Amino acid sequence: MITIFYFRTRRYDLAPRFGCTARSLMMRLQSSLTTSTTSSQLTEEIQIPNRIERGPTDILKALESTISRDPTAPHYKYHDDPYFIPQSNITKRTYALAQEAGRKAALWIREEHRDVFQHKLADPPIESFMPKPVYTDKSQVSENTLLNVIKHGQVTEAINIYKLLQGEVSTTSKQALFELLCYTNSKDPINKDFIEERWFRQVSSEVKNTWKNCLEAEELFTFLKNQDEATAAAAYNTLLRGLAKFLQTDKAWELYQECQNKKVPLNAETYNYIIQTVQFLKDGSLEKKQLLQTILMDMAAQGVQPNIGTLNASLKVVSSLSQNFAKDLARSLITEFTTIGIEPSLASYYYVLRIFCQEKGPTNNVLSEIIQELEGKELKVQDPMDTFFFMTAMDVAKNHLHDAVVAERLHGLLLAKDNYKFIGDSYKESVYFRHYMSILVETEPLEDFMKIYHTLVPNIYIPEPSVMASILYAVEGNPPEIGRELLPQFFSHMVMFDQLERRNLVTHILELMRVHCRPPPNSPLHAQYAESAWALWNFIQNQRENKLRKLQWTGDMLGNVAVLSLRGDQFDRMLQAISFLTKDQTSVIGTPNIEQIDELCNACIEQGHIAGALAIIQYAAELGHQEASLMARKVYNTLPLTPSQEDKLVSLVGKEVLKIQLSVNKE
Repeated sequence: MITIFYFRTRRYDLAPRFGCTARSLMMRLQSSLTTSTTSSQLTEEIQIPNRIERGPTDILKALESTISRDPTAPHYKYHDDPYFIPQSNITKRTYALAQEAGRKAALWIREEHRDVFQHKLADPPIESFMPKPVYTDKSQVSENTLLNVIKHGQVTEAINIYKLLQGEVSTTSKQALFELLCYTNSKDPINKDFIEERWFRQVSSEVKNTWKNCLEAEELFTFLKNQDEATAAAAYNTLLRGLAKFLQTDKAWELYQECQNKKVPLNAETYNYIIQTVQFLKDGSLEKKQLLQTILMDMAAQGVQPNIGTLNASLKVVSSLSQNFAKDLARSLITEFTTIGIEPSLASYYYVLRIFCQEKGPTNNVLSEIIQELEGKELKVQDPMDTFFFMTAMDVAKNHLHDAVVAERLHGLLLAKDNYKFIGDSYKESVYFRHYMSILVETEPLEDFMKIYHTLVPNIYIPEPSVMASILYAVEGNPPEIGRELLPQFFSHMVMFDQLERRNLVTHILELMRVHCRPPPNSPLHAQYAESAWALWNFIQNQRENKLRKLQWTGDMLGNVAVLSLRGDQFDRMLQAISFLTKDQTSVIGTPNIEQIDELCNACIEQGHIAGALAIIQYAAELGHQEASLMARKVYNTLPLTPSQEDKLVSLVGKEVLKIQLSVNKE
């Protein structure tokens, strides 16, 4: 019918073109359509596909997938304004969480002043735009109300409603509430709308028991375990998962033993959580291995079918064993699970990398095999630990294999299809790109590396100081003409990324500007280098007095600032640096090298600046440099000195040096 409608709307155009009337054309089209429809109905039936659940932003995501992302543009969550685009990891986090704080403030206002937000403009009403109802009386709530807040994961509200109902709800509702309390540790989870808080959340690496005892949970378990067998089994399974998830391992193991004695059936998910506690229940590798095998045999004896979670939980335990047990046991597990049709997930491969690619162990190329297995496949999220794979794999490519080809293949896998969702969070993303950039800068030509650098920096990735140090070493290892043009940009990025406090970085880049990448005479780069050096001068001199971590001048840094200012035709700035160097020696760590001192002295002589030359000679003489005598002779022979200046020169290097020079002149 769509085809017929199209031709009806266009009949006045088609008739003259094809030399036939619109009526005859329509009859032929209808006849052919009827014939084809009848024949197709005889051969196959129309299958109406099942309804697909769509999220509120699925249409926007579909539209977004039709356009390519501009890597040089900041993330859309930041204001498109040069003053509000973050240029460091700290500002990225600060700006994003500040915006999130605004959302939280709006929600707080809505809850605190709910009386002014009762208008309903949308039909049907949008719950997210309305304040949450407050229940203070039993007449306001029902069992359906309780189930609704449980569905939305509102722990505090669920407990409050349950108390108002005085526990007068069905066993099914009690089980649902019990599951909510156990799986969330009786705490409200982070609002799913707070995307930035989840992205920038800093999870502690400390492993500890965080189980929270809850009176309502204990009362519910006491009630549920005394009901029929199915209800009691569900209650035991729920509590076991909660205890194991939040590392109340001793109590979880006691409850597991109780279930074994009472013949309480446990499901696969519960066994998976129990397996994860093995590494905390035993200390030795042999004991852990034996306990793991015991639990797996119990699982098989009960006829419980394992799943991908069982494989990952087992591999997690194996990764904590010594190498004598871990590798063989890991191979055996993967083979057994593959035989029964359970393919490894990204989390499985993450544990495999931890087992086979340890820092001090022998080199193992298992990562290449994993990438070959994953390339071309559609990766699915099957385990919370899936997000650790790419970060760990890039670490292996960089620090274990030292292979840029493997790193490039892995990066291509990350960018394929929708795989970037496996990057995890901001921390994992930063670690991933740190290893990626480090291996590339060490192995790739600098020109090729810079193409990737410009793609990622600064909107996707901001190099850490260690990566920036590797980049500077790469510049030093290349011919001067390659890195010469890049140094001003790198210095600008160090300013943007708040890395001027890193003494090793600023010392290295100034040295590169002065020595290795010294531009030819009359090059405009001299002026750019001078501006970079003076930017460092202003940064150090203008540091706050109460700043805890202050960057102090070193003699080498100060000498380079003076030399670069001189080469950039900034003689006054050079004199200012020399004055600080000679008069505030207690504020400077170390001394400039003699090459810097000699170049500065020669510049003062060429410019006829006697005071500057004498100050430099005095500084060199106090340091005990033998070259101070040569500088003094040059000043004496070149510049017209007053008697007082001659006396000062004599006091610095002695009469003998100048007398020798006089006798040479007489000859």
